[in-house]
Amino acid sequence: RFTKGFIEEVALAKDELKSQDLIEGIKKVKEQIRELKNEIKNAKNKTAQKIEGDSINGVQTVVSVIEDGDIKTLIDEFKNRFDKAAIMLFQVKDEKITIAAGEKNCSIKAGAWVKDVALIVGGKGGGRDDFAQAGGKDIEKLEEAVAKAKEIVATVLG
Repeated sequence: RFTKGFIEEVALAKDELKSQDLIEGIKKVKEQIRELKNEIKNAKNKTAQKIEGDSINGVQTVVSVIEDGDIKTLIDEFKNRFDKAAIMLFQVKDEKITIAAGEKNCSIKAGAWVKDVALIVGGKGGGRDDFAQAGGKDIEKLEEAVAKAKEIVATVLG
């Protein structure tokens, strides 16, 4: 048996969803949310700055903090532009630091590089030699981590 309040809530939910089938209405809203999230991600990637680097012994290198864009996508795009590349990006969101690194045809190993830098911001990470990710929580040490990442890449490639 359903209470009058329950029946009224179901009717209100159907009205809000503009659907007589409550489950189908919920599925439609979830799909719209998924599409909007993809649109936001794509818009952020389009507006993200084009990343330019420096050359160290013929390897294009970047160590940078970015505000917008998907880190993995930006790293892949950078690596695709050059024969030899080493890149580490940092991004702060929700009081956490995300770090990702990639390399292509050079002597630095992304997994070890990320692991060393993540320790500074109180995090852990690692991955493959060509791509690795980490996270950390100590935002106040972001500048120190960026400096360490630059020092490591200059030492390894220099």
